[in-house]
Amino acid sequence: MATSFPQFDRLPPEIRRLIWDFTLPHDGPALCLYRWRWYAQFVDPYGEINEFEGVDRRAFIEVPMPIALFVCREAREAANAWIAARHLTMRFREETQGDILVREWDRERDPVYVPRNKWEDFCNFDEYWDDGAREMGAAIKHLAVPAFTGYFSIGTLAGLLDWMPNLRTLYIVWAELPAIRKSLAVRPPGGMAGELHDAEVQPRWEMVNEVNEVTSMCVVDPDDGEVSWEEVDLADFIDEIEQHWAISEVPEQFVADNGEVNLKMVHVRIKEVGVALSKATVDEP
Repeated sequence: MATSFPQFDRLPPEIRRLIWDFTLPHDGPALCLYRWRWYAQFVDPYGEINEFEGVDRRAFIEVPMPIALFVCREAREAANAWIAARHLTMRFREETQGDILVREWDRERDPVYVPRNKWEDFCNFDEYWDDGAREMGAAIKHLAVPAFTGYFSIGTLAGLLDWMPNLRTLYIVWAELPAIRKSLAVRPPGGMAGELHDAEVQPRWEMVNEVNEVTSMCVVDPDDGEVSWEEVDLADFIDEIEQHWAISEVPEQFVADNGEVNLKMVHVRIKEVGVALSKATVDEP
C-alpha cells in the first residue's frame, strides 16, 4: 500500500482500518454438493454408524482468502477480525497442498446442488436410510440442479416438495456445471484405499444470474459421464418450465393466493472462485 499510496501511513488509524475492511471478500451463497459427506450429519449425527467413523459431521464451504492477511500487521488485524466474526477456520487441503478458509454450510443461504449422477439417490433417499431422511428434507431451503434436471424432472421435483416443506428457492444451473475435485486423502464408506474420491472440501462455486438470451444446457450422462451440449433460447425454456410447474400438483403450502406455485426459481450459471477477491451478483433469498 505504501508503494502505490505513499501517504497511506499518515491517514488516521480509523480511516486505514476502513480501507482494509473494504478489501475483505464477499461471502455470499455458494453451492454445497449433495454427497455422503453432507448427508452424514443427518443419517448419523451422533457417530453411531461404523462406516462413518472418523468422518466430520460438518459440511464445509470454501471462503475466499483475504489478501489483507498477507500485507502487514494492521491489515492482518482487520482480516483476522473478519475471520473471527464469521466463525471461519483455516484448514490445510491435501490435494492442493495449501491452506484454505472454510465455514460450515449455511442452510439459510447455501443451495444444495444435486448433480445428475446423484439425482436418483437423492429422490429415493428415504428408501436407503431409515433415519435422518425427514430431517434432511426439512433442512433444504435452497436447492440447485442442472438445467437438464430443472427442465425434464419438474414432475419429480414437484413430488419431492412434501419431503422438502421448507424449500424456498430452486436454482437452475445453465452452461458449465461444477467439476468435482478428487482426493486420495479421505475415502467414503466402502471406498477403496488408493483410489480418488470426492475431496473433503470442494472448490467454491458461486452463482451469477444467467442473463444471456441464448445459453447452453450441459448434459452429463449419469452412467458414463459423457458430456453433450444443447444451445437453447433461455426465454423459451423459462416459459416452458413455468408452464410445466403451473400444471403440476404441489403441496398446499407451495400454492400462492393467486394460485401460482410459490417457489422462487432463479436461473444461474456458476463460476469457481479461488483465493482472489470476487463479488458475484445473484438474486439472494
